[in-house]
Amino acid sequence: MTTTSPLAAPAAPARPRLHRLRRAVAFWIARYLPCEIAGTVLLLAAGLSVLRSSGSPLAAAAAGTVAEAVGFYAVAFVLILTEQRRVVPSGAWTLLSRTVGLGVAEFGPVELLDTLLARPALLYLGMSVLPDPAVGLVAGKLAADVLFYVGAATAYRVTELAGWRTRTDARPLDVVGVESVRPADAVAPVMREVRRRQLAAAYRRSDLAAVADRAGGPVLLLDTQVVRDRYAALGAALPGVHLHYAVKALDHVDVLTAIADADGRFDVAGEAELRQVVALGVPGDRILFSNPIATTAERLAAVHAGVRLFVVDNQVELLKLRDLPADCAALVRLAVHNPDAHIDLSTKFGADRRTAERLVATAVAQGVTVAGFAFHVGSQTTTADPFRRAITDTLALMDVLEARHGIRFRILDIGGGFPASYCEPEISAVEIARAVAPLLEPLAGRLTVLAEPGRAIVADAMTAISRVVGVADRPDGRWYYLDDGLYGSFSNVLTEDVHPVLLAGSELDRPITDPEWVTLAGPTCDSADVIARRYPMPQLKVGDLVLAPTMGAYTTVTASRFNGRTPATILRTDLVAATAVA
Repeated sequence: MTTTSPLAAPAAPARPRLHRLRRAVAFWIARYLPCEIAGTVLLLAAGLSVLRSSGSPLAAAAAGTVAEAVGFYAVAFVLILTEQRRVVPSGAWTLLSRTVGLGVAEFGPVELLDTLLARPALLYLGMSVLPDPAVGLVAGKLAADVLFYVGAATAYRVTELAGWRTRTDARPLDVVGVESVRPADAVAPVMREVRRRQLAAAYRRSDLAAVADRAGGPVLLLDTQVVRDRYAALGAALPGVHLHYAVKALDHVDVLTAIADADGRFDVAGEAELRQVVALGVPGDRILFSNPIATTAERLAAVHAGVRLFVVDNQVELLKLRDLPADCAALVRLAVHNPDAHIDLSTKFGADRRTAERLVATAVAQGVTVAGFAFHVGSQTTTADPFRRAITDTLALMDVLEARHGIRFRILDIGGGFPASYCEPEISAVEIARAVAPLLEPLAGRLTVLAEPGRAIVADAMTAISRVVGVADRPDGRWYYLDDGLYGSFSNVLTEDVHPVLLAGSELDRPITDPEWVTLAGPTCDSADVIARRYPMPQLKVGDLVLAPTMGAYTTVTASRFNGRTPATILRTDLVAATAVA
């Protein structure tokens, strides 16, 4: 008699398998139906037209074949072009060459056989045998399609498994950059494969398991080199701009030290963050106090540390600055409405133009110095256009107010909002910065330009390692319970509505081939502690690793001790190497 370990996962339920079948059918329909519609319309139009004019079934079959190919491949290549825009760097030649190459690989061999042999013969046979020529054309086409799609689908899968449809480099996406696309399901397949390859290139599964065993719980692996690289890359893309790292994104001392050692600058939102930065010896002239709402005591603590620049967005906060030394100055934060941002911040912070004009007038009357203006285009902004509009509008406002009050502004703060790629690829922060830089370069000598990047600097700097602690089959499918969740490292799912890629540890050894669609949940007793639903994963058992890259931003800073659980241990990546050697 066969026995089963109590820790082994039960057999997969029928429902996920049925769901996979439905998804497979839906995939092929979505991929080829638009091409079929275009091809069929032109086939009938051309075939019947030639038949009426010539009376020759052979001529009609030839004309229909050519017309169908034109319609089919026009749509097919547009679809491939759209697919490849998501995964290749900017550049028309690269995009075009990949599109043509993949199109030829998918359709070339089967098209030769179809065009030269199968389709003309079957179309001719259909029109010759069946009494209605239109019905004959359609019947012949359907018979030929069966043979055609077997070959085309096989070629597609071959190119997919060979990795030709995804990026092959393991460089971080925030440096490489891909254009934004929102996936239909929980995770874009290209994003999963990119992240899988990056992790597989950096770590062995056994090393990560050893790290998790040593920590005795969930782990966040921190790579400070990523922090240094991101900060330097963004600075190079915005020459002359003072980058103030937003401490609220990730306040780990090693992150702050990495930026401080590079003579970096900081954006703090409260006294606790201020103390962390000051403890590293960072002078106040490299610190911006960016929270528009703060007590006078908090601002005085910042003044004591040498900070002289404070962001405000309303009259009450502006007038609080009268209690600060005369050399302190305000930046008036403007509201930038951006519904395309992941989180539009203009509903809570920022003054509209009319309010901003009144604030400057009040400051002039009350003897408060306004050094300039700040704005934030919204979290996870995935195009440069909101930055361009906000910069242009703010500069125009500054010109009006300088002329009206006879003053000169000296600072423009373009804020944060630079994106990171989670479950779907986004345009990189560096690409956005390069697109914005030409607007800022003419300001040299007139204005000091600041920026407040946070997520773009640290998102890719941490990888979460968790383990499966429970498995259950429920009416909606299989559930895997992890030792980390929404009240821990995955608090970004709850507070930021971002969805990092989730990978089984086994995927470091081989790509996923036959996923189950499962639910991944955290360990707490709260039913809201669900990390992802309908998510593709290989079959797991208790003790298996689950990995999540892009976990550096807004994770540990928003984690709690709900249920008395200790947040994940943060370990430097060099520990992985040390464990591997031991």
